[in-house]
Amino acid sequence: MPNDTPRHRVSPIPPHPSRRSEAHHLGQTHPAPPPRDLRDPRARATLCYALPLAPALYLLARERGNRFIRMHAAQALIFFVGVGFMQALLFALVVILGNATAGSRAELPVSLALWGALIALGLAALTLWLRLLADAGRGRLRWRPILTPLAAWLEPLLANRAPPASNAGRARRNTAGGGAAPTEPGPWE
Repeated sequence: MPNDTPRHRVSPIPPHPSRRSEAHHLGQTHPAPPPRDLRDPRARATLCYALPLAPALYLLARERGNRFIRMHAAQALIFFVGVGFMQALLFALVVILGNATAGSRAELPVSLALWGALIALGLAALTLWLRLLADAGRGRLRWRPILTPLAAWLEPLLANRAPPASNAGRARRNTAGGGAAPTEPGPWE
C-alpha cells in the first residue's frame, strides 16, 4: 500500500532569505518586488541625485505638479554645482599656494593641509550625497543647512517659468466643434 504522506514536512513559516535555494527546492518561492516606475515621485527625486545635473535640470524645468520632486531637483542642482565649485576652488589654492611656497620650508605643510582639505571635502560630499539619495528614495525631504534654503529660493523661480509638460490630459480650448470648455483655468489665464 503506497504512503500518501510527503517525505519532507512543509513549514507554514516562510524561509529565511539566505535559504532561498532550499525554499525553491521545496516549491516555496517568493515573488520578486516589482521594479520601480519612473512615474513614482520617489524614483524621480532619486534620479536627480543619481546622475549629476542633467536629470535635476530637466525635472526642475519640466515638473509642475509635484513640489517634492522640484525641491529635490533644486537641492541636487545646488549640491552638484556647489561641490564642483568648492573642489575647483581648493584645487586652484593647491596650485597657487604650491607655486608660492615652492622651495621653502612651508611647502610641505601647506600642500598637505590643502590636499587634506580637498580629501575631507570629497568625503563630506560623498556622505551628504548618500544621505540625500536615501532621503529621496524614502520619500522624505529633510532640512539641510545650506541646501534647503537655496533650493527653496531656486525652486519657485524655475517652477513658475516651466512650460506645460503635455497637453494630453487637458480639455480642448476650441469649443466650436462641440467640445467641452475647460473646467479649470491654466496658469496662463
